[in-house]
Amino acid sequence: MLSWSIVEDYPRGKGLSVRLIQSLFNYCKEQQYERVILLTISSLPKAGRLYKKFRFEIGETKEDLRHIFFLD
Repeated sequence: MLSWSIVEDYPRGKGLSVRLIQSLFNYCKEQQYERVILLTISSLPKAGRLYKKFRFEIGETKEDLRHIFFLD
């Protein structure tokens, strides 16, 4: 389980978040995981848009404004 992934402002726009998610996918594929679940909060809309670029879909939204993304 990857607990937190936060990219500071200074490297933004250089593809670091994309590379981190791609590394996550590579690891999950090697481990033969069938499903990847990402949790984020609504106050991080850039993270949500990034997940959607990787074909994640919001599967659930909690009352405390958390979004749970699923990729099967």
